[in-house]
Amino acid sequence: MDTNQTRPRILIIDDMAINQMLLSSQLGALAVETDCASSGAAGIEMFQKNQYDLILLDQHMPDMDGYKTFEKLNEIFRESGRSVPVICETADDSADAANRLKDAGFAEVLVKPIDFGELHDMMVRHLGDRYAAVGASASDTQASEEDIEEALHRLPSWLHSVPGLDVRSGIKRCGGSASDYLDALALFAASIDEKTKTVRYYLETNNDTINTLRLHSLKSSARLVGAVTLAEQAAALELAGKVGNHESLESGVEALIAHYQEIEKVLNDHLKNRRRNAELKAPISDETLSNTFSALRDAAEKEDFNTIDTLLDGLDGYLLESKEAVLAERLRIARRKENLEEFIHILDE
Repeated sequence: MDTNQTRPRILIIDDMAINQMLLSSQLGALAVETDCASSGAAGIEMFQKNQYDLILLDQHMPDMDGYKTFEKLNEIFRESGRSVPVICETADDSADAANRLKDAGFAEVLVKPIDFGELHDMMVRHLGDRYAAVGASASDTQASEEDIEEALHRLPSWLHSVPGLDVRSGIKRCGGSASDYLDALALFAASIDEKTKTVRYYLETNNDTINTLRLHSLKSSARLVGAVTLAEQAAALELAGKVGNHESLESGVEALIAHYQEIEKVLNDHLKNRRRNAELKAPISDETLSNTFSALRDAAEKEDFNTIDTLLDGLDGYLLESKEAVLAERLRIARRKENLEEFIHILDE
């Protein structure tokens, strides 16, 4: 790749940390720079502050969904006189869904889990010479069968015996990278508690519309890591929510949550390598958490990896709430990749 060329820059707007991580990793292999936003509002703010060549926008997000975010972006395009292609990511693979999104004005529709050959072809179409100038090639992200087999052999043996987990499927969706797959599993496990609590809350408050979005998120993240049985359960309940079958939601949610918690325990027991049992960990105070994040940001600005490692190890000694556990896991992934720009961005969200 020609590193003398300015790389294209893409904004990813997606509420799922797993999607952000995988897209950033694959686009990085294609010599494309990425910024990530976890909500429509955050994405709009980032677009107004920075220059981007293209936007990848998730259709289903809480608060501001893809349609509302796209409407706001179009207002900014008209007011500023500058616009970029906006590509919609969706898990709905029906022709009707694709037509609705195209009618709404999206430049293209990508069905999740995203095929990175299709992603490459889409960037060629919309970025043209701007993309080709850096020497990007679809072969940089296409995992061969040999790559997948090698990655499977590099995974810990216990992973192959986790019930309901299609490891090959997960590896393939992570571009044939064993390390990316393990990172995706760690993020998946860290997010389960918050996601399932939210599903139960909206079930109890009879808000089936929002619950359907939450179940969609559970389904998508399960598919990404190859948790096929969980994904099928979540998909069935998502459909029940869409057609207004509250009785089916009530009867199925607890079984779904129990299944998620079962796989969460298996993954956490192996992935987190805890030095102490979770039962022995003390909850972290708001002050300690705030001070730690502030110190992490300061260390990242100084490129002080030793201090970052010490602070992250310190966090591992506490029992974190689900949101903080996901944040800490994302920080560890950015640290392992030595991506301090992304590290600081995560802290600033």
